[in-house]
Amino acid sequence: MYNSSITGLQEVLPVATDVMVAKECDGVSFQLAKALAAAGILKMSLPGRTLEEGGEVLFEREARMVFEQALKIRIQGIEAVMQ
Repeated sequence: MYNSSITGLQEVLPVATDVMVAKECDGVSFQLAKALAAAGILKMSLPGRTLEEGGEVLFEREARMVFEQALKIRIQGIEAVMQ
């Protein structure tokens, strides 16, 4: 986990790896992926903000935050005029 300067949230640090197999042994990489998935080490990616939990897509969340902030400013302006 790390604190993201982009989202301002605590994010999961992604990990990647490369696997190389000998020529004409492509089946080994598929067997490895299948074994890792069966052991619960390799998980299916979910759509959304994180690979583990899915969730909101970042740009949708940012758009909603900007909209909510603009709405709050507008409401404050209306309340100030009404006073």
